[in-house]
Amino acid sequence: MKRFIRHQVLLPMLALAAACGLSSCGIGFNRDWKAAQKAPHDELSGAWTGSWVSEATGHKGKLKAIISQPDAAHPHDRTVRYWASWKRILSATFVTQHTFTPLGGRYVLTGHHQMPAWIGGEYTYGGTSTSTEFSASYRSSLDHGTFEMKRQPD
Repeated sequence: MKRFIRHQVLLPMLALAAACGLSSCGIGFNRDWKAAQKAPHDELSGAWTGSWVSEATGHKGKLKAIISQPDAAHPHDRTVRYWASWKRILSATFVTQHTFTPLGGRYVLTGHHQMPAWIGGEYTYGGTSTSTEFSASYRSSLDHGTFEMKRQPD
């Protein structure tokens, strides 16, 4: 009986609770993302939208980002807040630091951040961006794939 309760009742309830918690992660992000659409921005800062694809699993979903303005002390470093969806009902947000180095009319981006071990641990990023397009790859111990975004129109 205990095994039935654990497998038939508790595990689905935990999965549902986790799904509800993760799906609510975008509430504050969406408000900030809409504000970023209207805010003055430079070549990189502001609201971006697109998609992500895992080359390891084939999973994919929508992707939004808010790229911050640089500060004077670190002109190439920017905070990037991402919102990613998958399975049509789940979403999560995460924050990274990327370095955008100017090179021949575009920017080369690099970055990394630490996630929980069960999601893959440290994620590293690399790619390029212009004032209208963002193309990057990501890699962790459990996953690798791509991000493709375009600047969201004002």
